[in-house]
Amino acid sequence: MNADLQKLRDSRLFKKLPDRAFDRVLKYIKIRSYDRGEEVIRPSSSGEFSKYFGYVLRGRVIYLTKESKPVGMSFTDELFVGRSFTIEEQAVSRIVSGAEHCLVVFIPREIIGTLSSASRNFSEIIEEIYEAIFERAEMISQDAKGAQHFDEWLKDDGHKTLTGWLSELERKKQLSEEKKKKDKQDRRYEHVLWLLGCAAFLLAAWEAAARIYLWPYSPTQLFTGELGPYDKQADFNIWMGIIGYGLLLFTNLHTFVKMAIRRFKWKLNFKHSSQLHIFFGILGGLLVLIHTAGHLRGQNVAHYAVYFMTVVLISGLVGQIISSRIPRTISGDKMKLNNILKEQDKLKKKAELLMDDQQFKTSLDLMARPLPKSFWINLFSAPLLWFRAQKIKKALRGLGLGAEAAGLAASLLAKEFELRQKIRSLEVANIFFKRWMWIHIPMAYLLYLTGAIHIFLVFYQGLLDKFLGVISG
Repeated sequence: MNADLQKLRDSRLFKKLPDRAFDRVLKYIKIRSYDRGEEVIRPSSSGEFSKYFGYVLRGRVIYLTKESKPVGMSFTDELFVGRSFTIEEQAVSRIVSGAEHCLVVFIPREIIGTLSSASRNFSEIIEEIYEAIFERAEMISQDAKGAQHFDEWLKDDGHKTLTGWLSELERKKQLSEEKKKKDKQDRRYEHVLWLLGCAAFLLAAWEAAARIYLWPYSPTQLFTGELGPYDKQADFNIWMGIIGYGLLLFTNLHTFVKMAIRRFKWKLNFKHSSQLHIFFGILGGLLVLIHTAGHLRGQNVAHYAVYFMTVVLISGLVGQIISSRIPRTISGDKMKLNNILKEQDKLKKKAELLMDDQQFKTSLDLMARPLPKSFWINLFSAPLLWFRAQKIKKALRGLGLGAEAAGLAASLLAKEFELRQKIRSLEVANIFFKRWMWIHIPMAYLLYLTGAIHIFLVFYQGLLDKFLGVISG
């Protein structure tokens, strides 16, 4: 195997492909080498490579409009299509080499479609490639001072050059990698925190069970050699109540964090604060339940505090489930749906790149049937989506289109329906979340109030009993 084929074998796209499959691919591919600035292809619906994907094995290619203005580029280990297509709403007229000895492998579209449908890993690689191409094209289109002609990118004399763009893209990629690394580290800290919380609760539950069933071993017995009672007046239960109520009070830190972010523009991590809010609430609530020793008969201020706490925990968990579906910004502003709409637009662009013009237009015509505007009608009609997708898939295949293209059209319909339904459900969820907070927040304050009264009465009763004991003594 020569050096170029070995490079292709070790490339991102084919590295994990079995040898037998790779050998079959080699029978259908075409390899071309281009000098810097040389035209690679003129995308068209009937050209030599209209039914091929170009894969940049070495170097880079630049997408140009009729006026030779750069609108995008593909680097090593990235794909581009050989037929007519648009990017950032501009038609790509030519694709030229942006490096010396640029090596491009042309692969039939059917092979890419077969590999993508057969391998989830392969399809994810293609998805990542297109994400990078669209992100890059968006950056280029937003740069008003950028190059107006591709010759400016092939020079090395200022911020308009390709070298400048590459350094900017590399910087952005590095920042993205650093952010991913930090997020991964933050998740590790969160996991450690929850593990410690679970360990603390299990120890407390073990101690409580040992006191109830008179087990021979418990945490305190291992250190003191004694096993105390399990009732509300035992030191163990009192400390469980104090620690639990203290943790519940710590949940208020989240309120101050939100206030500091909104009003004072402090650069605090809203996500970390939210995680701590949930952690303190759950662990504190469980310790308070252990503190009660199961004595909740009758009506007094302590029992009311437990009832309020139960409502707060349930409402908080339900609210968290709802809010996790709502993309909320750090500043706590209202939900924005622009990202979802952009995702829809990006999905259509990907479909346009993967299907030829006639396939794309036909699939759009079949999918243009309007959806009901009612949220509840959409909700209950969602199971029928599968049948509608299969009908479209069958109709497309009846037009003589390939199974891959028909399947992609059906999946595009499903994704668009899902996104539209998500928009409607998020709007409803956002309203419902705000209403749900009308229960969660007042009940939390009632919990703090009744808990404080309970602590005061217990402390007062203790002082009174001590005073009466001194007098009677």
